[in-house]
Amino acid sequence: MVLRPPPPARSRPQFRQQGRLALCLQRRADGADPMTVLEAWIQEAVRLGGSLLDPPRLEPFGAEACLLDPEGNRLLVLVQ
Repeated sequence: MVLRPPPPARSRPQFRQQGRLALCLQRRADGADPMTVLEAWIQEAVRLGGSLLDPPRLEPFGAEACLLDPEGNRLLVLVQ
């Protein structure tokens, strides 16, 4: 028998606040332009309900941007 924790109570208010932790999702450019790969990835994330928090930028280590998922959690997306 597998015991699963109960889901959170729907009647309890969920407080939205800026977290101190963000997931970092990473892809390899595999010879393509990192900004082009990143922009396509951002478009797909927005199509799925995410939103752009900080615009994409090119850094020495690759291209990165910050997104919010549909629940407001921060995601750092990185293409190297």
